[in-house]
Amino acid sequence: MDYLAAIDKRVSRRHFTKDPVLPMQITALQHAIDESNGSGGLDMKMIVGRGEPFSAKNSFGMFSGVQNYIILAGPENDKNCEEKLGYFGESIVLLAVSLGLATCWVGKTYNRELAAENVEPGEIMKCCIAFGNVKPGLSPKELAVSRGLKRNIREVKDRLYVEETPPNWVVAGMRSVVKAPSARNRQSTMFIYASDRVSAKIDMKNETDPYDLGIAKLHFEIGAGIGKGSWDFGNGATYERHETADQHKGY
Repeated sequence: MDYLAAIDKRVSRRHFTKDPVLPMQITALQHAIDESNGSGGLDMKMIVGRGEPFSAKNSFGMFSGVQNYIILAGPENDKNCEEKLGYFGESIVLLAVSLGLATCWVGKTYNRELAAENVEPGEIMKCCIAFGNVKPGLSPKELAVSRGLKRNIREVKDRLYVEETPPNWVVAGMRSVVKAPSARNRQSTMFIYASDRVSAKIDMKNETDPYDLGIAKLHFEIGAGIGKGSWDFGNGATYERHETADQHKGY
């Protein structure tokens, strides 16, 4: 999968068609969910053909046609559970996009109690990912939301604190970070480059901030080069570079 292409292509969609998701798409998504659950100690679940939590009444009219969604759940005794759900959940979003599907992160505008019927005792579940097929082009409501978000896009320099001019791999990572989704487009995760190391931190003022931290970390990892580094989980944790970076510096 070309993650960078999926990042550029991804846009939140809220109005879906009745066209079913193809079996091969379901199989690919389920495989990714199973792998992510194993890697992160999570319990994400895919629900296909049952979109009741996203009915017009339950979503306050913000969604239509949702038939499929992914429940983001994991053990409440894991202090980094929600950050992991953001990290691994976004990887599934990008896979769905690469498979030709549309997606949307959902934190508020759905019936959480209905969705939670699929969650085991002792697990956290605050967010879901709606996915499915859409018509080409944004609907008028989606277009209005998209235009509003674009006015608030923050640049790399607004999200990165530096002690010295960063190398290319840091800048590349940040260029993917600024394209990452975040709740209400807050873009609150900040990155620090110091002593040739990168760390990521968010103030944790909102219940979805841990998810945003995980999403932003994944985007940085993709932009900096798949397989060339990895993150520790935790607010303020660092990114470990696995091989020598290009030391050419500058934005």
